[in-house]
Amino acid sequence: MKVLLRVLLVIAALLLVVVLTLVGLWASGAVETLVNRMDVGVRLSGLRGNVVSTLHVDRVEVYDPEGTWLNVEQGDIVWRPLAYFTGTPLLQKVDVAKVDVLRQPRYPATEEEQPEEENGSTFDVLMLVPDSLQIGEVALAEPVMGRAQRVHANAARDGNGYRAEVATLDGPETTLQAFAEGILTENVSASVMLHEAPDGLLARLAGLAKGGISATVIGGMQGDVWRVDGLEATVGASRVNGAGMMWNAGQEVSGTAVLNLVRMQEWPVLAVQKLAGSVNGNVAVSGTLTALDILANVSSTDVGYDTVTAGPVAAHVNARVDTVSPTFAGLATVAGRLNKQFDIDVSATALGSVAEGQGRVSATVIQGKQRFAGSGAGWWRTDAAGVDTLSVRGPGVVVDGTGQIDLATLLAKAKLAVKIDDMRPLGQMAGVDLKGTADAGVVLDIRNEMQVGAADIKALQVDYAPYNVRLRNPTRISWDGAKGYVSPTVLEFAGGVVQVSGTMDAQRIAGGFDVQGLSLAALSADAVSGTLSGRGRITGPVTAPVVTLQASTGVMLSEYPLEATLRGDWRNGLLKADIEAQTKAQNQTFTARGNATVEGGLSVWPFTLGIGPESKIAGAFRGGLPLATLNPMLWEQGLQVGGTVSASVSLAGTVGEPQPRGRVELRGVEVSHADSGICLHDLRADVLGDMAGVRLSGLEAPDGQGGMLTAEGRVELQDAQALDMALNVRDFRLFCGGLASGKIDGGLTVRGTLPDHTVAGKLTVGPLQVQLPGNSREADIPYVEVIRVRPESEPSTVGTETRLNIEVDAPQRIYVRGRGLDAEFGGNIKVTGTAAQSLLNGKLTALRGSFTLIDRTLQLADSALRFEGAIPPSPFLDVKAKTTVRGTELTLAITGQAIEPKIVLTSDPYVPQDEALALLLFGRTLSNISAFEALKLAQAARILSGRDGGGPSLLDRARDTLGVDTLDVGSGEEGGVTVTTGKYLTDNVYLSVSQGAEPENREIKTEIELTPSINANTTVDGVGTQTFGVEWKRDY
Repeated sequence: MKVLLRVLLVIAALLLVVVLTLVGLWASGAVETLVNRMDVGVRLSGLRGNVVSTLHVDRVEVYDPEGTWLNVEQGDIVWRPLAYFTGTPLLQKVDVAKVDVLRQPRYPATEEEQPEEENGSTFDVLMLVPDSLQIGEVALAEPVMGRAQRVHANAARDGNGYRAEVATLDGPETTLQAFAEGILTENVSASVMLHEAPDGLLARLAGLAKGGISATVIGGMQGDVWRVDGLEATVGASRVNGAGMMWNAGQEVSGTAVLNLVRMQEWPVLAVQKLAGSVNGNVAVSGTLTALDILANVSSTDVGYDTVTAGPVAAHVNARVDTVSPTFAGLATVAGRLNKQFDIDVSATALGSVAEGQGRVSATVIQGKQRFAGSGAGWWRTDAAGVDTLSVRGPGVVVDGTGQIDLATLLAKAKLAVKIDDMRPLGQMAGVDLKGTADAGVVLDIRNEMQVGAADIKALQVDYAPYNVRLRNPTRISWDGAKGYVSPTVLEFAGGVVQVSGTMDAQRIAGGFDVQGLSLAALSADAVSGTLSGRGRITGPVTAPVVTLQASTGVMLSEYPLEATLRGDWRNGLLKADIEAQTKAQNQTFTARGNATVEGGLSVWPFTLGIGPESKIAGAFRGGLPLATLNPMLWEQGLQVGGTVSASVSLAGTVGEPQPRGRVELRGVEVSHADSGICLHDLRADVLGDMAGVRLSGLEAPDGQGGMLTAEGRVELQDAQALDMALNVRDFRLFCGGLASGKIDGGLTVRGTLPDHTVAGKLTVGPLQVQLPGNSREADIPYVEVIRVRPESEPSTVGTETRLNIEVDAPQRIYVRGRGLDAEFGGNIKVTGTAAQSLLNGKLTALRGSFTLIDRTLQLADSALRFEGAIPPSPFLDVKAKTTVRGTELTLAITGQAIEPKIVLTSDPYVPQDEALALLLFGRTLSNISAFEALKLAQAARILSGRDGGGPSLLDRARDTLGVDTLDVGSGEEGGVTVTTGKYLTDNVYLSVSQGAEPENREIKTEIELTPSINANTTVDGVGTQTFGVEWKRDY
């Protein structure tokens, strides 16, 4: 809002400058002083009107040494020159059509202005306040506030007061209203109200939480007393209330505030600091502006930082801050519970300034019967800092220390002793199974302006599966300024043994390590098994030592064994490395070999690394690998690959400007994606690359049924990283599983740059088979708990934008089947958006088809599959099937998301749902259906309610096996079981046979439909009795 207020002041001042310049009033000097004080440069154009009443200006440009930063378009002013002599405002009305603020103004720094004598400057400023001010639009460019925004403003006198309003024109509404009345030099009362809709301008600029913002400030001024009678602000669910007062030109200050901050994790500015939870607190200030006393109390039931949670927590701060001679003194205490396990109590005191001071901290942590206590006292100066005492005590734990450091040389004097007899209490505090002991000490000193010191580890054993460590013998590491020493140390670690030793003086160095049988499974969270062994040596003059390294490993990648060896040698200014790896897969042996050399020497004392940007490098690599070894790393993405990749790479140039050149060949590659059902077969491609770019050529992937996918292109790796690729498909079967199968034709291009490119083109689809999934709500799917052995990686922050502009043309032969639907669709779909969030828009219209419910088939009418943006929730089904039974039009509608469609049956004229189902399935009312038909009616009701996948029931399968139209199981007149089968001989002739438990309980019936209301029938029972009858029916 500072920029907006400055804009309003500049507009008023500029227009008044125009007027006073034209009429030559003696008061122009005062106004020019005001404008010069703002360092404003002005250009005017299109000035016209009556200089004593109304003026118009087409354009006003305001500039600084870097150019124009503000434009005013179409300004009108109505003013009263003679009012100046009566002490009333000169301006009656100011109207401005548009103000463009291009950026923040920039002016050279000037000397601090001296206080001006009271010569009526307040009066001069008040003379510029118009009775009415209207600004139609203020356009704030992105450099002004971090994002482009348009607002409008208006202000006007209201009785003895003045009212103003500023509101946004774009996006969620933000409105600021202010009202003030009184005499500026005597008594003024004012109120300010702010309202903003969720996700508005202020929330985005300040990084505030989601949700609306509202604030009200009521206060005023009387003489030299400034007061805030009430402050109330709400941001989302958080609130702040307060009041305060200042008098005697800031010599006396008092104020209070109450804070209720809710869900800090939803505030972007706090979420970046990994803060979460809610905080309540109150703050009281008193004293003067130069010596402020602060008293604060904060409480929370659920506050968190990163992975640490605390609650309930209470904190208290009592401090004084002196801003004249910057010093502070205070006490802070915090008490609460961490991670719902530990009770903590922390207190801290500090006295001094940033340049010099001292402080003390004490803390207690309690978990159950375990209690740890610590304390420390220290000091700081601009050139040094120190810890006088450091003490930690707990069950079996003793830590003592003291020390100081020279901040200029970073040389330190210190003593630290750590003795842990039992690590289990520490493990219990951390919530892990930890066992072991430790006994160690460190001493640092300064001798002849050199750092000396020694570390002694008398005992160390840590059992924290799988990282079990045991020191076989005490070890000492020391440096006396002339000689360094690492005593022979043997460490059992990760199922193997590590040995280290060495000495060094001003002339020579001799040291090394040996590793035997380290378990890779114990070192890696991935499913990698195997061992690692090796040795390294460094010997010779300290200015040019010889370094040798040899390592070997045998691991299992998935089910494939991999053996690798590494040899390194660094001497005479040249570093050499050779690597060889071998694996067996698919009855083949794959070998990879590589070597590299780098020019540059090594000096240990003084330490110098001779490898730099100008060091020459050379190398080569050649080898192959079965892609199936990568599958364990691709499982989480639903990808599986097969085939082989082989590579041949050479390396030249320097470390600063390497010149790699190589070729990668893909042969027999198989790719399948479980979620989408997309798969590629027998893919082959050649990739050529160097520092200038990478070229893809000869990519081919046949589908095994005559279709083919081809691609080629190039990516530049220099400058703009231009990208140009083309992909073509011809009658290509893309899907090989899941809910879709079909073929596509067409082509796509990928053009732009590597970080920002567009995929565009046209694809023709068809035939395509889409299978709607059956309902699975009642499936008994067991829950499998997934435990991640490592946390998910943070999302990449590298900005890559893949834009989409693809047209999918499917004029016909898009078959959608399942859940009773069997239909052919056709249409057009546009794919836009980005690869991360693709948007599909378009419609596939039903060309023909039907819907079957139980055994009744309905023809489709006015049906479509709509795509309206992201997937999900798209696509949406809008399928209608209609039929008319006995004068009632029945409409079966399938709507909603394709992955979870809803089926609804409606009727016109309206009849209840069960009556409509009976008409649809049997052509009869509910009262005229048999017991077996009632079972089918119940099954249909389950399908419509989404509780049945629509699959065939036992009776359905029996009916199909027997080849009859109806199969009923019911009860006879005497309660026995009766089975009835029936079949339509023609559309109007129906023959049924019923058989009871006894042979004579048989009935053969023939029905002939003469008219929709009249049936003739003949019946022959089990004893040969024949009857004839006529039935007349009418539905009410």
